[in-house]
Amino acid sequence: MKNPLFRTATLFTLLLGMASAGLLAGPAPQSITVTGKGRCSKCGSKETVICQSVVIVEAGKEKAVYVLVDNAVSEEFHKKVGTATKAVTVKGTLQKVGQRLKLTATSFEMAE
Repeated sequence: MKNPLFRTATLFTLLLGMASAGLLAGPAPQSITVTGKGRCSKCGSKETVICQSVVIVEAGKEKAVYVLVDNAVSEEFHKKVGTATKAVTVKGTLQKVGQRLKLTATSFEMAE
């Protein structure tokens, strides 16, 4: 084990592994507040076969759909929205997974 080439190769492999693990992890979630139209994509618009709460934010011709991650806040959100589409403001942490915007809600307010 006194071979310097072996030590160098081992060190290089370890560093490469640590670097690639950091790159594959993706960006860290960021805190965000979104205001838009909240609804269930199954109950409100029949877009999916399972209940999935979403917030749709439209700015001009651009449209962003934030999918709420299942937790206690999103369950309460679903109860309040029901089959309707309602104006809402949702606070939480955002993480992009593939092409989907996943929002882990920490709180929400229904517009008056």
